[in-house]
Amino acid sequence: MKTNLSSSRLVLSFSSILSLVFLFSTVHFVEAQPSPADTIRFLEQSTFGPTSELVGHVQQVGWEAFLNEQLAAPTANYPDLPFWPVV
Repeated sequence: MKTNLSSSRLVLSFSSILSLVFLFSTVHFVEAQPSPADTIRFLEQSTFGPTSELVGHVQQVGWEAFLNEQLAAPTANYPDLPFWPVV
């Protein structure tokens, strides 16, 4: 009788664990919209500085999408200048 009770507890706990695993595997996490203060700090660290238009854009698309946009942007063509002035 004692073994039946512990077996049923084992089955119950195993089924509870499986239920939790199933529950967490089906949950889709939603990213929260960044606050204006967090967005301004992010732009201060990743750009030449925030503007009101840039803050609005980042809050609309999110940080990851903004970084992907910046990484996909074409590079600038800088002139090939000498390092030191020739005297």
